[in-house]
Amino acid sequence: MIIRIFFYIIIFDLSHGQSITGNDLLSDLQNSNKNFVYSYWIGMVNGNIQGYEYGIWYALDQFYKDGKINNEERNLFLKHFNLSFSNDLDEEDIFKIVWKYINKNPDIRHMQLSELIPMALSE
Repeated sequence: MIIRIFFYIIIFDLSHGQSITGNDLLSDLQNSNKNFVYSYWIGMVNGNIQGYEYGIWYALDQFYKDGKINNEERNLFLKHFNLSFSNDLDEEDIFKIVWKYINKNPDIRHMQLSELIPMALSE
């Protein structure tokens, strides 16, 4: 029984040990070398967006291949979950949108960055 409890604690720590939150973003930008950290967070935010888009595409493609949804439903879901941006926005502009959203919403800063990004971009 003790081994089982120890195993659950290790799994929990591993799954939550590297969670990046909105608080991490704000504290890094306030307390660190601005140029280096700024570049890091621009990459982190935009990488999360690419992962979000790929994950949705991959899941819907698998549902389609397994016959759980038809092509029309797949396209409808893709359209619904699509994060589209103006051609005038670059990676830095997208990052600034997310940064401002996290800064203006202190009650949800504790959430993971992967949760906050779609919320910021859909507002």
